[in-house]
Amino acid sequence: MTLEDIIQNSAESELLSVEIVAKQIVFKIYHDGMDRMLSLKLPHISFYSTFSNQAPEVCFMNIEKIASKLTVKNGVYVAAEDFPTFMSEVRQGLHLAYGLRVS
Repeated sequence: MTLEDIIQNSAESELLSVEIVAKQIVFKIYHDGMDRMLSLKLPHISFYSTFSNQAPEVCFMNIEKIASKLTVKNGVYVAAEDFPTFMSEVRQGLHLAYGLRVS
């Protein structure tokens, strides 16, 4: 089973915990469709999250490749030069990659 398969039928799943262990982000999820707990491990470079009290029972997770979203100079992610784009990057949590090598 692939990650895409797990995500496609995970609408009623419950996020139990998020931890950073040995340079990995570990998500523990009770998957309603499979009726079991899953542990998903992803390589950790940086992690950004926002929380809202508007709907605490709803969790949306987005995992993205940032290579196409940030400016690269000399093989390093840098901030956008124009202020509105820079602020958009900050709101999306992309600023955590500033200074990191693309490789």
